[in-house]
Amino acid sequence: KYDEYKKSGLKPSEYCKQVLHYKDIKKYTFITEYFNNIDQLVEAIIEYKRISKIHRGEICLADLLRR
Repeated sequence: KYDEYKKSGLKPSEYCKQVLHYKDIKKYTFITEYFNNIDQLVEAIIEYKRISKIHRGEICLADLLRR
């Protein structure tokens, strides 16, 4: 879905609401239920770094996990 999101031109939260039909995606309860264990969240963070174009010298969340 990442490629579709990038082509949409929508903000991440708007894409999730409009296309994926998720509600209350910025609420703590949604996040904790969606990523029901820490390993799943860490995998998503690492996958995001793998498929996204990170600018040279830019640090992303995955980089902070490895320190």
